[in-house]
Amino acid sequence: MKKHTLSAAEASALRERNNPGNAPTGHFTGRCSRCGSNDLWDDNLAYGCNRCGAILSFGDIEPRLVPDQGY
Repeated sequence: MKKHTLSAAEASALRERNNPGNAPTGHFTGRCSRCGSNDLWDDNLAYGCNRCGAILSFGDIEPRLVPDQGY
């Protein structure tokens, strides 16, 4: 069975329903960046949304040292 992929309009409608308070979404917020749901799963390599099926990765996010600017 092929899994349905959300269109931009469907994702927008889900964001309004799943996140009516317009809380921040995306990495480290506890909410899916695609549909705004807080129903997420995670493991040591990635996380995903149980509502819309999005699979998101921490692969692009790495800790970086920021030099002291002397402020």
